[in-house]
Amino acid sequence: MTGFIYELIYVSVFSVLIVSAASPYIGMGSAGVVLTLTGLVISGVMTAFKKLGWSVRFIMTGIIVTIVAAAFLLSRTKVIGELMRSNIVFLWIIPLSIAAFAAGELCARFGMIRTLTTVLLAVACVSIVALGYKPEKLTVISILALALITLTEVIERSWNKSGYTDPREHLVYIAPFLLCSIIFVGLLHAPDNAYDWSFFKDLYRKAYEKVVEISENFGPKDIYDPARAAIGFSGRGELKDELDNRGTDEEMLTLYDIPLGMTSVKLTGRTFDTFDGYEWIDSDISDRADVMIDTLSLLASVHDYTDQSMDYVKKSSLRIKYEKIHTSYVFAPLKTYTSTQEFEDTGIYNFGGDLLWPKTQAFGTEYTIPFYRVNTDNELFADYLKNCTLPSVESFDREAGIFTRHGEKPYTYDDLIDNTKRIRQIYLQPVELSDELKTYMDEVYDGAEDQYDKMSRLQDMLRAFTYSDAPGELPADLDGGGAFLDHFVLNSQKGYCSHFATAFVLLARAEGIPARYVQGYIVPLKSGGPVKVYSSMAHAWPEVYYEGAGWIAYEPTPLYNISSYWRSGEEMREMYNEAQNPYAHEEEAEDESVTDEDEESETGIVIPWYAIVLPIAAGVFLTVLFFAMGNLIVSLGFRKKDAEERFKIMCRQDMNMLKLLDCKMEEGETLREYRIRLLENEDLDDKSLGFISYYNEYLYRGETDISKALNATMLSRDNLKGFLRKLYPLRYLRYYLGFQRA
Repeated sequence: MTGFIYELIYVSVFSVLIVSAASPYIGMGSAGVVLTLTGLVISGVMTAFKKLGWSVRFIMTGIIVTIVAAAFLLSRTKVIGELMRSNIVFLWIIPLSIAAFAAGELCARFGMIRTLTTVLLAVACVSIVALGYKPEKLTVISILALALITLTEVIERSWNKSGYTDPREHLVYIAPFLLCSIIFVGLLHAPDNAYDWSFFKDLYRKAYEKVVEISENFGPKDIYDPARAAIGFSGRGELKDELDNRGTDEEMLTLYDIPLGMTSVKLTGRTFDTFDGYEWIDSDISDRADVMIDTLSLLASVHDYTDQSMDYVKKSSLRIKYEKIHTSYVFAPLKTYTSTQEFEDTGIYNFGGDLLWPKTQAFGTEYTIPFYRVNTDNELFADYLKNCTLPSVESFDREAGIFTRHGEKPYTYDDLIDNTKRIRQIYLQPVELSDELKTYMDEVYDGAEDQYDKMSRLQDMLRAFTYSDAPGELPADLDGGGAFLDHFVLNSQKGYCSHFATAFVLLARAEGIPARYVQGYIVPLKSGGPVKVYSSMAHAWPEVYYEGAGWIAYEPTPLYNISSYWRSGEEMREMYNEAQNPYAHEEEAEDESVTDEDEESETGIVIPWYAIVLPIAAGVFLTVLFFAMGNLIVSLGFRKKDAEERFKIMCRQDMNMLKLLDCKMEEGETLREYRIRLLENEDLDDKSLGFISYYNEYLYRGETDISKALNATMLSRDNLKGFLRKLYPLRYLRYYLGFQRA
């Protein structure tokens, strides 16, 4: 029994470890304790099957047959069958338990494997936590338990001890104390957040930042130009014949605190207004608060349009940190609002529609940018853009009052009107199209009803062109935007983002729609972050001005995309109603005949009698059959043995029955003294104890009259069986189930 418990300790630890660690990854994470207990039972059964006698194996086999047969019959019923099929993933518990059994047996048998496994698991656990992952509590506890057991064994085997020195039995004896210690640790309250080692992290971060700062200050200062060819944010607006992608992909920014559900973002760096055929130029030198007024206009216009503003805009923020970049520009999403204490303290100011720092910033600059996400991919917002107008004076003044800090002058409606006029002056420069291009674009816009329809068709047209990092040189005689459009739209139809953004802006202006060319970064996001922004994410795109909504970004470049979507309140309600009544819109014919399955669905789970009775009967029958066959095999084997062997076997059987009758030999007692004591003190006669004299003679002299001894032993066995059956029926059954100790 000690050996069985010893192996069961290791198997149980690995069962908890493997099941708890694997459950979240195979869809069983919510079952928790039930799965762990099931794994313990299965692995424990396998250990018992391996370690204990045939009688236990036969009983276990009968139980397993009963369970399997019951599961099969119950699966034929509708409700239980569907329940079992929907939870088929829980069958993973079987291979996991087998793996736990194998690992536990290996560690119980081989000390080197046990020690190595413990060390590797401890290192893996620490590494997982260091990488920011959160292991299951039961997994950590089981690794702790394995470490305690292994350490106990190492100490036990290293001590010089006298007397009984079996380390396995020592471990079995102290296992309850180890179990209590582990349970106590498991019941202790764990903090919601793990210890973050902030002191050491701060030391590391400061040392790292100082090294990077020194290298950046003494290194080249043009690292802000990540694409070397005016793609994305470069501070210039040139269109080159080929992108230079030979440089390394540098980390430019890091984004933190990503809003939930936000999958991508465009970070505006610099905007441009004038194109000469080869290069964009930023000629706007106004210091008006264009960014804040643009955001206030959207909020006020949305409130005029609907009383469900959360379906259209959503307040958000990003924390941004500069890495390997030198720039005076503040990177921010559209619809940023700047009337916050942080912006006032940093000295950030407006210049030509952009946000700038008072002086060039580099590695380590960090700021939080508040903004409003726009639900551009929702049809509701598309309808809004089709119908939006400048907000009312009341709405604008209300929004301006909300964002005005105490003691400061609020933005006025006149500021909005002046900003709208200035945008039309600066970003609606005339573009002359050739007759051929006019005809081409008329076909594109055919049937478009408004500005939104035209811009959508323009975007789709350009996205059908070809993206190329090497589109070739521009013609040498381009004298303006019209000439560039003839070359790009009618002839080349290939380029990179700068070509597509340029074409979009010029064609929008040709339709009398204000548009501007923007440089920055396009960044795919994941909730929570952090997210690294690399130089390869530098990008250029167009933005179109809608009176009321303000600047709205488009994406005409193939292979690129930006999405911003969330369900409106009405969509959420419809989805909820459909989930509550998925068959509300289906017409089902009623069947007048009531089947067993119909009755089952109406009254609940109905378990047929045979699904219980038949499995139990099968299990009991097989168990009895196994025992009968076992005893038959033993009896046949007994008859084939010679007289001397049969005598020794029967003596052992008789001695075992005396133990079951509470007549055990005392320590140091001889067989002769044992027989005399039993005759004096117990209700046993000479016939029941006659075998002892022959057994004593055989053991001490080495010979006896085997024929007489065999007859006496058989007579003693029959008498003792009668006593045992009469006094202790359950012990008699135990004796019989043990195959008569053959």
